[in-house]
Amino acid sequence: MYIIPAHSNLISQFKFEPQEGCYLVTASYDMMAKVWSSRDFKPVKTLSGHEAKVTSLDIVADGQYIATVAHDRTIKLWSSNHEKEKAMEVDWVFFYCVISRYLCTLL
Repeated sequence: MYIIPAHSNLISQFKFEPQEGCYLVTASYDMMAKVWSSRDFKPVKTLSGHEAKVTSLDIVADGQYIATVAHDRTIKLWSSNHEKEKAMEVDWVFFYCVISRYLCTLL
């Protein structure tokens, strides 16, 4: 067992990158998601920008994008290669996130 000192609050979800498992992403109630190297579990990137707890995340099948949803009523789409972020505000709170390539083209 390996413990990652990841977040300052509860981790709501984690997922491995689906293609090769090169990285994993954690979502947390500390209003952030973090990308970790799955080789040594070192932090690679912090995805901050939500104003409430992050409840869920998903990774597009090709690993290019990470989507997060939070209680601030936003969906954020992050590029796994860049610091670029796109956001969409909605009128409801999401508790679970499943992303598709189609949504990536909309945002």
